[in-house]
Amino acid sequence: MKINKVSVIIPPLIALTVYCAHQVYNAPYSEIIIDYIAFFAGIFLAIEAIYTIVLSNNIVWPHQLSGLLRLAIGTCIFSIHTLQFIR
Repeated sequence: MKINKVSVIIPPLIALTVYCAHQVYNAPYSEIIIDYIAFFAGIFLAIEAIYTIVLSNNIVWPHQLSGLLRLAIGTCIFSIHTLQFIR
């Protein structure tokens, strides 16, 4: 029987991800940690989307739809977690 490399690599990665998530959610400052991570993820999505839109050679909006969606999602994540952090 031939062993697939993906079947050897993926289960330990999933287990490691579950363990890390479990440790983060059981931390005393888990809500603040999640807000900070989401805050920076939203900033990253918005800045990366603006960067790709500015550098894109296609001015037609259907070709920039993924960048516009990333910008909208990043801005929403940023604003939601900023308001949760202020609350």
